[in-house]
Amino acid sequence: MQFESNIAILLAKSLLKLNQYGEARALCLNKIANWPTETELYLILAKTQVIEGHDDDAMETYRRALKIDSGLVAAYQELGKMLFSQEQYEEVLALCEQMIAARPEYHPAHSDRGTALQACGRMSEAMASYQSAIELEPKNLDARSNWLFCSNYQSICLSVCLSVCLSVCLSIY
Repeated sequence: MQFESNIAILLAKSLLKLNQYGEARALCLNKIANWPTETELYLILAKTQVIEGHDDDAMETYRRALKIDSGLVAAYQELGKMLFSQEQYEEVLALCEQMIAARPEYHPAHSDRGTALQACGRMSEAMASYQSAIELEPKNLDARSNWLFCSNYQSICLSVCLSVCLSVCLSIY
């Protein structure tokens, strides 16, 4: 059975490369019925759904793949990008938490969690996530620059707040 599923996956990938999206989609749907835990078929199916403009279907397909394998990096990355582009930051956070639980050493999930928290305005939490990403991968320049941005943002907000408070206090007296 493994040989047959590998052949089906190779055929679906070939159809995708040949821009035969409908055929690739039909093959994946048919073979998922035979091998419902073959996550590679879900990834190919979702890719065809995105190409064909069926983003909601693709997101559901990625979710189904993640139910089979919660540490499936490709599904995590693609679903996360789609959710982030739709500004569904709370869902991105939940997805990041799921990936971190499944693969705590996967530093991009910590960095992505920081980005989602930053988008929600939760700078202190974002900094902690970026710090985790940096600890896991010290050469992660994106996490470092995002951590620095959050730190500077908090400093600026504190300065503005203090200036306003000082102005109000001075005007009272």
